Amino acid sequence: MVEMKRLFYIVILQLVIVPCIFAQQLPISNQYFVNRYALAPAYAGYNGNLELFINYRQDWVGVPGAPVRTNIGANGNFFRNMGIGISVSNEQIGNFANFTTDFTYAYHIMFSNIHSISFGLNAKVLRSQYNASKVGTQGFDPFLASGEVLLGTSYDFDASVLYHYQNLNFGLGTERLLGTDVNLNNATKTGFDFERHYFSHISYFYDINRKFRAEAVGVFRANGAFDLIYDAGFAFSYKRQVWLNTMYRSNQTMVFAVGSSVYDNLVISYAYEAGIGGIGKYTSGSHEISIGFLINRTRSVRPLPTAFRPASNSESFLAKLLDFKIDSVNKNVTIVKEGYESQIGELNKRIDSLKSRPTVLAVTDKEKKEEIKPPVLEPGWEMEILKNLEFAKGSNQIFSSSYPILNRLAARMTKRPTLVIKIVGHTDNIGASRNNLDLSMQRAQAVMDYLVTKKAIDPSRISVEGKGEDEPIDTNDTEAGKANNRRIEVKFKDMLKRE
Repeated sequence: MVEMKRLFYIVILQLVIVPCIFAQQLPISNQYFVNRYALAPAYAGYNGNLELFINYRQDWVGVPGAPVRTNIGANGNFFRNMGIGISVSNEQIGNFANFTTDFTYAYHIMFSNIHSISFGLNAKVLRSQYNASKVGTQGFDPFLASGEVLLGTSYDFDASVLYHYQNLNFGLGTERLLGTDVNLNNATKTGFDFERHYFSHISYFYDINRKFRAEAVGVFRANGAFDLIYDAGFAFSYKRQVWLNTMYRSNQTMVFAVGSSVYDNLVISYAYEAGIGGIGKYTSGSHEISIGFLINRTRSVRPLPTAFRPASNSESFLAKLLDFKIDSVNKNVTIVKEGYESQIGELNKRIDSLKSRPTVLAVTDKEKKEEIKPPVLEPGWEMEILKNLEFAKGSNQIFSSSYPILNRLAARMTKRPTLVIKIVGHTDNIGASRNNLDLSMQRAQAVMDYLVTKKAIDPSRISVEGKGEDEPIDTNDTEAGKANNRRIEVKFKDMLKRE
């Protein structure tokens, strides 16, 4: 009896569901948990990074002709507020095949570091194919009996808008905006009608503490007849290096996924989709693998979820891979891992040949002796360091555990309406000086944004400044000293007091 049901669903798949999916529905994917660009064109370039993702999905394992989809996509940020992306995908469903190329442009309007709106437009080229030679028709259908490989091309657009405020993201959009048709046979006018689809998505992430993050995601899609399908899921991550997520999809499937940020510039994710009803119940489930590469990193001022963890500035990717050390005094390289002795030995020989030559050592800014000076205050100003105010590593995102500190600052300003403040950001000396200067300014601005948007403090009473690594209050030779140098200073002045 079970085998009869299985056979029945396979027949339905070939005769009804396959053409329906091919002609009407949009591809199903779980990769937007690690690649938001796959969700909507407005995400192109939003994180400020240049990213490349490869995705492979096999639906309904064990069912002949079940969908198989491969996708390669890249997106990046250009000229700060603009994003560009390209995506190429190939989908095979039985005798049908789709080859799609998408070109994306996005524009991001930043009201503040925690408040923005983005617009995205996607130009789509769709090449469709039907291999009639694999269908035994016995001549009853001229369209299928031709035995030809039928091809058709269509052009369309996707559009979306994304609203971001603090940890919340909400988006609306439409896919296949024009609803253009694919004509596979000019003589018989046989082809497929692609319907316009509408979608919305909402996500909210919450940093439980410095190590754990939780995120809820909902995605809703509907065609012109407003037949609704939806995804609802939760994800949990540890140090943004390992994450687990689960999701319920309204086509009666459950998704379980695991992923890891292997290095600062490599992420891998695997998802298993189990059917709890419909045809999926009689299959071995669906499998999906996503691999992401971070090609180029820039400091993002937007606290948007991203699969790539913050870069470690203490050592390079190559150094971590080979695990070698450089002796700057004797000019030798010592290998720690086995298997690379010959290459390093050759490198040391070349270094030895240079030792006898006169050497002029240039002292960089990083090697200069740090000069620690006490802060200098102008007359009438007082200063306080916001101790225990913590940000995500390499970011201006304030941890929620630090909100009480800012709430006390806001209460002080509310109680004393004549008080004005200057917020000054500082960093340690890890990383490029220019990046540290930008980051210190972004963190100071994030504190101001919190006071203005959350506590309704008049922005005219607040000014911000970034000092980068230039004014340390402790040594950068120890971790404790670096932690002290990463700080937010608040300078106060009562405008009614005489100097």
